Amino acid sequence: MSVDMFWRRVDPGVVQGLEPAELRTLVPYWHDDRFQQETTARITVGAEDTGALIGELLRLGAGDGPDAFGAWLAVDGADGLGGDHMVGVLTPEEVAKATEFLSRAEPAALMQQLRPKLAVAAREMGYKRPFDDEWAQTVVADTQDLTELFRLAGAAGEAVIVAMVA
Repeated sequence: MSVDMFWRRVDPGVVQGLEPAELRTLVPYWHDDRFQQETTARITVGAEDTGALIGELLRLGAGDGPDAFGAWLAVDGADGLGGDHMVGVLTPEEVAKATEFLSRAEPAALMQQLRPKLAVAAREMGYKRPFDDEWAQTVVADTQDLTELFRLAGAAGEAVIVAMVA
């Protein structure tokens, strides 16, 4: 089981009316020339083999309370993400809602509190490797990078493209 996810900040006018295949071309992946440049500029965040675990950490941290919607939006809520192309867009309003939740989330504290549940979730997702310290730290770091991307997108009134590679 491997789920890589990519989030890219974008002007909402750029994505308006684009088909999923066109959206895909806007998101650089690991070996694309743009990926490192956009990561350094905090335009794009990639989560290698941690995308589903980031979502689980945020969902477990949000619980069933008012933050649940913001947690869902940040990882799984992009319109079209469940389609054939596994790509979707969060509107600036949805980005603002996700940013609101993420600004209060504390990934390191959540991991410390929820690590046993996340280890169970990883096994249930089909991961074979143990949920060790290195993997837990990677999930936290990727979640912190995602939080920063959403903070910047929210402040600029941007949309966010979410792409999944499974």
